Amino acid sequence: MLSRIRSMGIQGIESYEVTVEVDVSRGLPSFNIVGLGDRIVSEAKERVRAAIRNSGLDFPLERITVNLLPSDVPKEGCGFDLAIATGILASTGQIPRDELSDMLIVGGLGLDGAVWEVEGALVLASGAKDGLLVLPPGNAAEALVVPHVTAITPYTLSALVGHLRKQKRLPEYKGVIPRSRDGVRPFDTPHCSPECDDDREKSKGADARIQARPADFSDTGSTEDAILDMAEVIGHEMAKRALEIAAAGFHSVFMSGPPGAGKTMLSRRLPSIMPDLTYEEAVVVTKTWSVAGMHKGGLIFRAPFRSPHHTITVSGMVGGGRNPKPGEVSLAHGGILFCDELPLFKRDVLETLRQPMEDGEVSVSRSGAKVVYPSRFMLVAAQNPCPCGGLRLDGSGECKCTPWEIRRYKMRVPTPILDRIDIFIELDETDWRTQDWGTRNGQNGSLGDSDRGCGDENVCGETRKIRKSPRPDAEPSASIKVRTEMARNIQRERLGGERSKKEGASESTPGTLGRILANGSMTPGEVRRFVSLTPEARRCLEMAAKGHKLSMRGISRTMKVARTIADLEGDMLVRSHHMEEALSYREVSDKDFPVSWYGKAAR
Repeated sequence: MLSRIRSMGIQGIESYEVTVEVDVSRGLPSFNIVGLGDRIVSEAKERVRAAIRNSGLDFPLERITVNLLPSDVPKEGCGFDLAIATGILASTGQIPRDELSDMLIVGGLGLDGAVWEVEGALVLASGAKDGLLVLPPGNAAEALVVPHVTAITPYTLSALVGHLRKQKRLPEYKGVIPRSRDGVRPFDTPHCSPECDDDREKSKGADARIQARPADFSDTGSTEDAILDMAEVIGHEMAKRALEIAAAGFHSVFMSGPPGAGKTMLSRRLPSIMPDLTYEEAVVVTKTWSVAGMHKGGLIFRAPFRSPHHTITVSGMVGGGRNPKPGEVSLAHGGILFCDELPLFKRDVLETLRQPMEDGEVSVSRSGAKVVYPSRFMLVAAQNPCPCGGLRLDGSGECKCTPWEIRRYKMRVPTPILDRIDIFIELDETDWRTQDWGTRNGQNGSLGDSDRGCGDENVCGETRKIRKSPRPDAEPSASIKVRTEMARNIQRERLGGERSKKEGASESTPGTLGRILANGSMTPGEVRRFVSLTPEARRCLEMAAKGHKLSMRGISRTMKVARTIADLEGDMLVRSHHMEEALSYREVSDKDFPVSWYGKAAR
């Protein structure tokens, strides 16, 4: 007997409907799955057979053929297990078929019949336009942030069978839109309802393994940005200002300075001043993390922060693999991609950043599959002034590099990448003697025994001074974030209304996948329309473009930065002082520093 079950598959960050055809007929016992599935799909035969038997149901000793339609689209993962088992039970008459045509069934199966969570639940829920979604309890927190979804969450295969037989109906849950990071949660943990108590006992303690996580609207897989604060950074007020502008307008940043100057410290505190994502932006970010198998909670409203090592491969950076998965540029979508020691990255890896930075999306092609992932990220790059790190801006230091080594070191970063960066920052070491230092608890007076010197003046000096953290006069990240949120909201209101009027602007239009409404992602047409320069600002830009020979891209990016500075001040016009500050963040090219300048430190 033939039965058809509706299920869903994932391609990129979009879903498509899969029809699971199950035919049980007379013949020698066999179990075959066709339809271009991967090895995990083929192994479903053993999982389904054991799950049906261990659930107290009859597994047919006949010829079983499963076909996954469309047959020409590659399929992967264990998400079809529950649909295949349901189809076998329907074909053998163990469950009624009257409700199956209105269900979309997704979920993995354990050998004991427990329903296991799958990757990409938010992607699957977004594509479930009609019908009742059947998915694992562990995916409910993620899926039920989609407003049009209605779902049931069977804890075991026997629970789904009882629901279809109308012996014990499972509660239905409606999706809701979270209003903010601290907004309403979409549901209470489904499998904790009284109807599931019997199934939890039957699972013999398996609930601890697949327990649904509550909706966490701020989880990005890391809490580092929640505990790092800009107030902990001593000095570098100009760099803090530049990072505030970058966070407000979603501008890429390039920092250069000697080791220990604070490049990494500032970069890792940048997420603490980044504006929260909107609901639409959070959906795209969560989809990307979900299909990568790195997130199974609620929506991600905090801007992601990714920091790949310089030994990363091309596939690791832009995505790929036999079954394509998102790379670092996609996992950093809507947030920050921090590349420390940028010249140490492989040349081919750096070259692959050009197209994602320009288009905001990356296409990964493999035999039989082509997927597109969003990649609209803020590149934050850092490098030393020379290979040994001893070079200083004033020509001092103990640099042991030759002028040619320094020039070759800087040439490792492709010029097209530098041309796509909006803000350049030169950092120098902070003089600790000019800073406010104190004892351990910020209290004056005698030190405890644990804070006294070791007695050797040559080793530790008189005492071990410990900086007060945070410094009372330093501005915390929370107050900076208020300003960046205000400026970003101005940009969203300005750009959101314009882009919604464009004809043909959809998720399938190149460059529109996961759009970030910020000045840093404005198109050339939007720059001409929304960057209104005063006559003084225009003359300032013309003089700088002529004197420093700025490219058209450099001029456009300078105008974007100036627009962000004006937004931070709440000014509708870009004035001369806005433009002057924006120009101060442009790159200082090597031609402005003769080779003799490099050789001064080398000598």
